[in-house]
Amino acid sequence: MERRKQENERVWYDLKEYKPSLEDSLALDEGDIRIKADILKKINPGEYLVIHTLESYITNSRPFQETINRLIEIGFDIGRGDAQYGFKMPIPKRDDNYRKLIIFRRK
Repeated sequence: MERRKQENERVWYDLKEYKPSLEDSLALDEGDIRIKADILKKINPGEYLVIHTLESYITNSRPFQETINRLIEIGFDIGRGDAQYGFKMPIPKRDDNYRKLIIFRRK
């Protein structure tokens, strides 16, 4: 029973995409990590936002990991387990043009 409870706490449920305002969308493109963190704080539990993309042929996820590390350095609560925010770096499907860094807020 305890194992089942732990599995239910993971984020394997469907997430809803957060739609930032036009101003926030433009700010995300600027690349300032503090601005990105402020925008991520607007996400409701169960929502996600794509904050970084790479062309699909790029297999090195280091730029994504550097973004996560920079968020951690400024005190953003992101990571695995009990952190308020989590992230995914799914491998693109065959016909996708981009690989995405997805940050979501846990329920």
